[in-house]
Amino acid sequence: LGPASTIGINYDNNRTWSDGAVNTFSNTSAGELRWQNQQGQTFATYCTQIGEHISYNQNATFEQVAVEQVPDSPPSPGPMGLAKATVLRDLYARFWAQTQSSASNVQNAAFQAVIWEITHENTVALTAAGILAQLNLSQGAMQLSNSGNTNNSVFSAASAMLAQLGGANQNDFWGFGTPDTFFGLTHETLQDQLIVIPIPAPALLAGLGLLGLGALRRRLK
Repeated sequence: LGPASTIGINYDNNRTWSDGAVNTFSNTSAGELRWQNQQGQTFATYCTQIGEHISYNQNATFEQVAVEQVPDSPPSPGPMGLAKATVLRDLYARFWAQTQSSASNVQNAAFQAVIWEITHENTVALTAAGILAQLNLSQGAMQLSNSGNTNNSVFSAASAMLAQLGGANQNDFWGFGTPDTFFGLTHETLQDQLIVIPIPAPALLAGLGLLGLGALRRRLK
């Protein structure tokens, strides 16, 4: 695990997005996961499945898929689709870099909690703006506890992130990454993941960076 916090969540796929608040929560670790491949390279991910787990030091072989195709099913909720992926990319565009650089347990847990809210909420809207309007950490299928110091800090940070998605008019969604730099990793029985592989910035390294990505994609499959 990278920076993370144990937080209280409650997920029930039978609830609609507008169902009221619950008062019981299960403790769950939320934050960054760190991986090492067979070549010794390290990567950071965030998970997209509450209903599946993975153990520390466990080996796994994932399939690389588009962001829209995670999480797989079963269990619920199944692939997020294009509209939710648009909201998710906005989250990454606005907060991924600062979350990574912060190394903060609270910031990373909050970022993970918003990912779960986006991927697990039973929204019925068909557009990204409509889905965003139906996201609420205190109601619906996926809910986050704000009781206790840690829960309250994570809830506040996650709520602040959620409030900024879509910009001032809640319909300005920033893009993020490409299919080669931001994608999903799926597994039949283990937690599905989201991974970012930054491209080297200097222009002289562009060719080498792209060659490296091609090799990395084959290793991840």
